[in-house]
Amino acid sequence: MSAESSPVGTTNAYLVSGLLIDPAARTDRLDDAVAVRGSATRGTAGIAEDGIDAIAATHTYSDHVDRFADSIGIAPDETFRDGDTVGESDVRVLDTPGHAPDHVAFGVGRGSGGRRRVPDELRRIRDAGFDPLYPGYGPPINDPAGVCQRLIDRRLERDRRLERDRRVLAAVHSGASNVDSVLERAYGTDLTGVEDLARGTVRAHLHRLAAEGRIDGSWARE
Repeated sequence: MSAESSPVGTTNAYLVSGLLIDPAARTDRLDDAVAVRGSATRGTAGIAEDGIDAIAATHTYSDHVDRFADSIGIAPDETFRDGDTVGESDVRVLDTPGHAPDHVAFGVGRGSGGRRRVPDELRRIRDAGFDPLYPGYGPPINDPAGVCQRLIDRRLERDRRLERDRRVLAAVHSGASNVDSVLERAYGTDLTGVEDLARGTVRAHLHRLAAEGRIDGSWARE
């Protein structure tokens, strides 16, 4: 791995199985890595038996693509799909939209499938057995399963919160005038035994939505 500076921060570049990934800038450290691990030797057919067979970017954000040609002198000339292998290597493409809509990850000898939601992609990476994971930013992840599960839980909780927000907003906009009427309209189910908990949840949503200016400030006093 080599950490390379770019106009928007520092990104990681990797050299694995003949594939150079995300070379955002030309640096001495990256040049040294290529010199040590990327020097090709030629077989009898004139084909590189070692070294760099292909160069790839994980996504098309500016810190990964805009300086691609400047850093290596070659413009991107191909695209790939989920499940493809890159060049002659055993590196396989995994479609992982999230950080960017067109984001991919690269796995050695693993992975296939189609486009999924972010939690599904995280489950896919969690269950693939990669250890460690090498991200585009920051240090290697030495507990991939645990980190992916924490991210999944966080994303699902965010989705649940957004759904509750949607229901509370709909209740307010449909004419609910107090917490109990919001509770009735937002949930619409029997809350026996958990009504106080649900009422507290609705009140917290109302206070936050009022603080964000999404509903009238008077709801913050409910």
